[in-house]
Amino acid sequence: MTPTPAPRCVACTAPGVVPAPAPWWRCPRCGLLFADPLDAPGAVDYARAYARAYASGEGLRVERARARLFAQALATLAPFGSRRCLDVGCGMGVFVRFAAALGWTAIGVDHAIAPTDGPGFQLVEGRFPDRIPAEADGPFALVTFFNSLTYVDDPIAVLAAAHARLEPGGLVIIRVPNAAMHRRVARVAAALRGTRAGAWLAAATVRHPRSYTPRALREALTLAGFDDVRVVASPPVPGDPYGTGATALGLVKIAVEAVMRAAGVLSAGRLVWSLSLEARARRARC
Repeated sequence: MTPTPAPRCVACTAPGVVPAPAPWWRCPRCGLLFADPLDAPGAVDYARAYARAYASGEGLRVERARARLFAQALATLAPFGSRRCLDVGCGMGVFVRFAAALGWTAIGVDHAIAPTDGPGFQLVEGRFPDRIPAEADGPFALVTFFNSLTYVDDPIAVLAAAHARLEPGGLVIIRVPNAAMHRRVARVAAALRGTRAGAWLAAATVRHPRSYTPRALREALTLAGFDDVRVVASPPVPGDPYGTGATALGLVKIAVEAVMRAAGVLSAGRLVWSLSLEARARRARC
């Protein structure tokens, strides 16, 4: 039987990715961990998990817990240009409503949402970028991906589509888990297996079909055509929004946030020691 050839990295396009093990692959160049194919057996069945989370109310609880992150993302960003915003993978639309309240004309697109109109916002059903209604086709001053870029088959193509829908000077904001940090925490959790601390640390780690490092995120955005790419530490969501039952998880997150801030200051921003990442990049003005 002929072995299945190794795919190229879906974030930086480099060859030479290594099994991690199947269906997972790791890119030695940018550090991306990814499942191939996206819905391979053994990877996260994200469609089913997504539907289950929102049916149970967990999805809405998580989105509401991210309110502080949404506020921080928009705090220094007054509506500009067309004042139109697109949130890709909007879930229940908490961010979309938040942006509308701050003066944006906000549209959220998601494959599992009931179409809804409200003051200054719309929630529309679709899959970005191929199956979206006309109102989600741009141009926009701002496009956001809050914990949704981890579930796309081709990140570069999706980001290029977002770039095409931005007006000149438009901004993209992305938040994803930091795969590099989660791998470190997972190794510590494995070493402490059988202990309460090990269980708490294990509850704080995640693996998505597309798990980005800071470099992988920079590479994908650059290849998609963006300028002024910046990737920084994103603060953790307070408490235990996923209901893991790890009572000390909130305290662990506070400690992690303190460490990440110190690392960022001491390294002049070169070290991104955080469980999540935030990226911002722009479409050139000309």
